[in-house]
Amino acid sequence: MIKGKHNSYTVFEWVDEKRSFRLKELLTVCPWLVEGMYVVISSRDSGHYRLTPQDISNGWHLHGLLAHSPRVTDWRSLPFEMYDEWHVFDKQVTIPELEPFVSWGGFSPLTFGWEEKRDCFWNQIDQHKPMHVIGDGSNLWLVTRDSRTIDMIRDDSCQ
Repeated sequence: MIKGKHNSYTVFEWVDEKRSFRLKELLTVCPWLVEGMYVVISSRDSGHYRLTPQDISNGWHLHGLLAHSPRVTDWRSLPFEMYDEWHVFDKQVTIPELEPFVSWGGFSPLTFGWEEKRDCFWNQIDQHKPMHVIGDGSNLWLVTRDSRTIDMIRDDSCQ
């Protein structure tokens, strides 16, 4: 695991050639990352998430091309694939546009070689101030400003 900082955020990145520690595994051991929170999906399987009639009846809605969840009660109810990017908030927000970065081959909030893209990522974070951003692409990464999460991951409770 790689760890770094940016302003008030801590970044954890799991580099896993076998792809055995992914979003599902992270949420299995750290469900509070999304439970009780609101998720804005900026990428699902490298595209926009298209709401189903069931999603809409469960309280999901679109703002622009972004899917916004109701308050999450069970992480297993969230739609996930690969190349997903979620912005997680502690209150409902209205965000119509976010550029997803998870599909940029090898994207890392810390070490991505294309500085312009990395700066754009951090500008979005600084503007919208999510509690967490989770990306499951080439690697799994978590950006968080939650001290409980930082402590739990640092103590290996989420691995």
